[in-house]
Amino acid sequence: MEESESREIELSGHEAEIARESLDRHEAKAPDVEQETITDLEAAFASEASDDRLTVSLTRAEARVLIAALEEREVRARGREEERALELRERFATTFDFEQRDVSMDAEAPTTYPARRP
Repeated sequence: MEESESREIELSGHEAEIARESLDRHEAKAPDVEQETITDLEAAFASEASDDRLTVSLTRAEARVLIAALEEREVRARGREEERALELRERFATTFDFEQRDVSMDAEAPTTYPARRP
C-alpha cells in the first residue's frame, strides 16, 4: 500500500474521542513535519465527533502518525483506557497493513512500531 493511498475506517464516537485526545497529547512532542498532519487529523475527528458512528478516510502516512499518538497514550494509560487505546491502534495497524514488532519495554518508548508487511 502506498503512503498516499487512503482507506476508510469506521469508528464509534468514543473511539474518535480517544484518537483526538491522543493526537492532542502527541502534538506537543511531534516533529514539525507532522504538525500539519496532526492538525488535519484533529479536524477530521472533531467534525465527526457528535455522531454515534463515523467513517474517516485516512492515508497510510496519516495512520502512521495516529498510531504513534495512540502508542504514546498506551504508555501513560492504565486499565480500560490502556486497553481501548491498544484495541484502536491494532485496528488502524490491521486496516493499513502495518505489522507490530516488539521493541524496548522502556516506559518512555512506544511498545511497538508500525512497519510494512512483506
